[in-house]
Amino acid sequence: MICSGVNLAYVGTCIISCSKEYLPVCGIDGQTYYNKCYLKAVGVACAYDGKCVQQCPSEYNIVCGTDGLLYVNDCHRKMNGVGLADMSLCKEKCSLELVPVCGVDGRTYDNDCIRQAAGVQLASAGECPVICTEKYNPVCGVDGITYGNECKRQKAGVQLASTGECPVICTEEYNPVCGADGITYGNECKRQKAGVDVISQGECPKCPSTMNPVCGADGKTYDNDCWLKEAGIVKQYDGVCLAK
Repeated sequence: MICSGVNLAYVGTCIISCSKEYLPVCGIDGQTYYNKCYLKAVGVACAYDGKCVQQCPSEYNIVCGTDGLLYVNDCHRKMNGVGLADMSLCKEKCSLELVPVCGVDGRTYDNDCIRQAAGVQLASAGECPVICTEKYNPVCGVDGITYGNECKRQKAGVQLASTGECPVICTEEYNPVCGADGITYGNECKRQKAGVDVISQGECPKCPSTMNPVCGADGKTYDNDCWLKEAGIVKQYDGVCLAK
């Protein structure tokens, strides 16, 4: 004979003789078996006692049932064995007024009536708190701010401008800083945008710090020819000025 109530494993006599007592159990394969004996006969481990419960997706797409109740999505409606009806049938049950509440499932419902229709307990009034990870996958908001990831942008309630970091836009304010590359940047923003370390505030020196002293016609010693020219002085001779 072939055992009934289970998927066909092979043709022939069942090795295990099972009773006809109906005590359904759910296997780890998601199938409901007549009783534990039938479960063992096919070599499937038990998940829990009772029929397997269909798992519906968490998708929030309200539908109306022929019982006049609203369901979170079409899967929940089908699980309850209810036909699909036009939304007008459910309007008397729940309004479309937006007074958000948070369910214990972590989902925000448009109002408390819809939450109750979904069969979910109330966690708190208002929208559910959004918990974002610290994973860095930057996006740029229309406010010009770079958000660490898409979740953080949505939490801030800002529309998406583009993926990746926002472009840095610097003002033309002149507040010079000297970069490690020897270039003077108009302000701190421009230096950061160039990705250069700062050496000092203010403009970079125009001449190198090389010590090749020269003596100017004004009797002063300059570190090198560059500094002499910057001062607009004629050179007398190379080397330190001799005391007169």
